Amino acid sequence: MTPPSPKGSGLRSRLVRTLVVMVGLTVILGFVLVQGAAVLASYHHLPNIPPDLLAAEKALRAGAVPDRDTILRMIEAGEETSLIEDRAILLSLGVLLVLSVLSGAAIALHLSRLIGTPVERVAVAARRLAGGDFTARAEPSPGSAQETAQLVADFNHMALALETLDRELNENAAAIAHELRTPLTILRGRLQGLRDAVFPPTPREFDGLIGQVEALTRLVDDLRTVSLATTGRLELRRCAVDLAIELDLLLDGMEPILAASGLTLERDLRPAPLEADGQRLRQATLALLENARQHAGGFVRVETRWLQPTGGQPMVVLRVLDRGPGIDADPPDLVFGRFWRAEPSRSRESGGSGLGLAVVKAIAEAHGGTVSAANRPDGGAILELRLPA
Repeated sequence: MTPPSPKGSGLRSRLVRTLVVMVGLTVILGFVLVQGAAVLASYHHLPNIPPDLLAAEKALRAGAVPDRDTILRMIEAGEETSLIEDRAILLSLGVLLVLSVLSGAAIALHLSRLIGTPVERVAVAARRLAGGDFTARAEPSPGSAQETAQLVADFNHMALALETLDRELNENAAAIAHELRTPLTILRGRLQGLRDAVFPPTPREFDGLIGQVEALTRLVDDLRTVSLATTGRLELRRCAVDLAIELDLLLDGMEPILAASGLTLERDLRPAPLEADGQRLRQATLALLENARQHAGGFVRVETRWLQPTGGQPMVVLRVLDRGPGIDADPPDLVFGRFWRAEPSRSRESGGSGLGLAVVKAIAEAHGGTVSAANRPDGGAILELRLPA
């Protein structure tokens, strides 16, 4: 699941606003400094101009022409005033340069807080992650931009996914080793016994060996189905099928097997047309019935329905109900996890590999459907598939 986007303004907009404000302030400040320095220099130099030159300047503005000496003195005074103004302007430009450097440093610090700090934290956490520490997380930076905050959130989400994957790989490896150990040990012991003539090579002995091989084959097939579904590569051959017809034929073949285990099979198969892979749905139903055979108590009921929710997509529902001990899991949907068993010892005495219901979930989700489990009020369990019709 993708993490929600952190709230906050975008990096681009914040950078643009910062640069516009800083450039605008610099331009305004430069204009004010230059104009103010020129006016201030002229104001301070004005008392140093002789009164007769000031009078001659007023007369010149009025249209009177001063004599030659007065004009030369006025030119000299004007050059001196311009020189003083130029020095003041240069000084103001120097002040403006210093202020520009300081504002540039402020922008750099701001950008460092917006970009540098979050990226550095992600880099440090990434190095820890690369070193095998899957608990590494990048700390979010207060006040950071939306993009960098999203980067931190995405990295932490990825790190959590890797940590979960690593834990599941370790758990699955241990579970697979546990599941393989028993049939392989039996095969090895019986084959050595046959080789050493400890056991007679009777058909019954070979049937037992074939049974262990078939158990290994089912385990491998279940593992392959779950793995393909996890990676999104479980192939489905969809066609128009009626789940009720598909299951009616399947239950005809399963009824003697269930009866041999002391189970009474009941059916309530109503028309349930949909576009689906009929073979995969039969595989899922067989896994549900096998689960019921191992845990149900004297009764198993299979139902199919076609539902049209108000304002929603039509759904096909498959339910398997029993009167066994119920589901000892909280929440009950945990039974669809890989290698889940109610027995803490993970004993195989009750049969099965612990993958059957995981296969059911994988097939349902490959069809875009869902699975659920619940306990019946009067005892027993309900396992349900919902598939889009």
